[in-house]
Amino acid sequence: MDEAKKTLKEIIMGILIVAAIETIIGAIISDYPLNFILGELLGTIAAVVFMVNLFKSLDTALDMDKESAVRYSRKKAVLRMIFLAAVIFLS
Repeated sequence: MDEAKKTLKEIIMGILIVAAIETIIGAIISDYPLNFILGELLGTIAAVVFMVNLFKSLDTALDMDKESAVRYSRKKAVLRMIFLAAVIFLS
């Protein structure tokens, strides 16, 4: 489990680093830098929330029996897709 948490932290750091680079470059070359920065911020927050939710879902599902884990995983996947649709709608 410690290895999985370490991997999650590395993924989140990667998301943040890439987002920072994209934000700086995009704000410089964009005609609407504030809109670009806000969009990048929304996308970054959504990506981090998505990854944390996926990590917690998998962690929980691994402790369940097969049938319960499948139901739980499907339910969480649908919720992530609804979240993703909401983020796309907001952007």
